Amino acid sequence: MTKEETVYPDGESGPDAALRRELRSRARTLEAGLRLGKSGWSEGFGLELERLLRDSELVKVRFEKSLKPCIDELAAELTRRHRCHLIQKVGRVLVLWRAKGGSDASPEAAP
Repeated sequence: MTKEETVYPDGESGPDAALRRELRSRARTLEAGLRLGKSGWSEGFGLELERLLRDSELVKVRFEKSLKPCIDELAAELTRRHRCHLIQKVGRVLVLWRAKGGSDASPEAAP
């Protein structure tokens, strides 16, 4: 996945370089808040991701090994659906961020 910034229709863009560094630093001590397994995307997963983004801004998501070939596509879909930013991707782990007070997305069911 490239480091290009996501810009939403309302003009909101991603965090600047200094904030990205700070967020990556904070993410090092985080445990994965969510795991996406072989059963894939579910409404419950989407609702829990929304809750975590709303409550703590920074969320780690770990993917099952079988999903590794499609992590980039899943990351793009998660950031689009939940209006959050991909801060870091290491192996099968994504770090997602949405500023507190950022607009909640209405999670959709499976893609």
